[in-house]
Order: sequence, then structure tokens, then C-alpha cells
Amino acid sequence: MGKKALKGFGNVKYFPLTANTAAAYTPTNPGSALGVGARSCTASDTRNEYKIPGDDGIYDQGSEYESTELQISVNEMPLEVLAALTGADYDDLTDVMSEGELDNAPEVALSFSGLRSDGGYRLYQYLCCKLTSYKADLKARLDNGNDVSQYQLTFLCLGRTADKKVRLTKDVDKPVGGAADLTWLNTVAAIPAVP
Repeated sequence: MGKKALKGFGNVKYFPLTANTAAAYTPTNPGSALGVGARSCTASDTRNEYKIPGDDGIYDQGSEYESTELQISVNEMPLEVLAALTGADYDDLTDVMSEGELDNAPEVALSFSGLRSDGGYRLYQYLCCKLTSYKADLKARLDNGNDVSQYQLTFLCLGRTADKKVRLTKDVDKPVGGAADLTWLNTVAAIPAVP
């Protein structure tokens, strides 16, 4: 059995949600590439701890999930994709994105992969996310060296309304003499299931 440590990141896609209610969850399938040249992804869960006193001690304690923050960095970000994620206007005739103070980022699902050291992958789907901020810190060419100024995208992720599921995770092994099957990343299942 090979070692399965995570040592890579890639294949980032986004799926606009056309419905996220108690009765229906409908992602737009298939997904579209989110930027070009995925560089990194940092995930941080926020949980609220609780303690319930009782009988001169602790009756119950634990933590409740609140949200997940994903910080994703990519080398390139097309303006039309950035506008779709922020809720800004994009004019494809002039290639101009117009942002306002009250742009309302739409809900999207995200999928991406983590390369394992054995050649397989760990695949992720986050089911309900909103882009809360983005930035690209610019440097002079000589200060960048052989690197580029990355786009840093921050997403707030919550459970989908229908069942409160936040993320799905799947391991895919590399078959002998072949490549791992990453097609799971291309679609996110709807609720109720679409036949």
C-alpha cells in the first residue's frame, strides 16, 4: 500500500446555483474552470463551542459548525469569470468589468483536487459558497522574479439548505498503467436527483 499524503492542488471548477432551497438544490452542470494555474487552497472551519452546565458539572459539551473559509490562489483570472463570481457587470464587447458597492455575489458550488503522493487524488466538492473578497497584489516585474502576481479569492462556504451538507470528499486511486478518473469533479449532484 502506497503513501497517500497530499502534495498537490488543481482542477478547480465552479458551478453557479440556480436553486438552493429546502426543496431543491440545482447546480449548473458541467462546471467551468475557475481561473488558470491553481496554486494553493487553504480551508478553515469555524466552530462554536458550547458547554451546558448541570448537576454541579458539565451536562453536555461540544461544538457546532458555523462556516468554512476557503482561500484559493490562481495564476490567472479571466474578467468574465471574476464578474460572474462577484456579481459585477461584464461587457464582453469592451472587455470591461464594472463593480459597484452593492454587487451581490451569487451562490456557487466549488470542486477541486488534491494530488496524493501515490499518484491518486483526493477530490472535494463544496456545495454552497460565495466569493466574499479577492485581490491581486501587483509587483514590478523584477520584484516578481520567476513568479507571477497571484489572484487570491476568499470564499465563505455554508451547508446547502436542503440537507445542511457542506462538502463531499472522495478518494480516487491511480490504476496500474493509467490515469486517475477525475470526472467526479465535473458535475455536482442536484436535489432532487435529476434522472
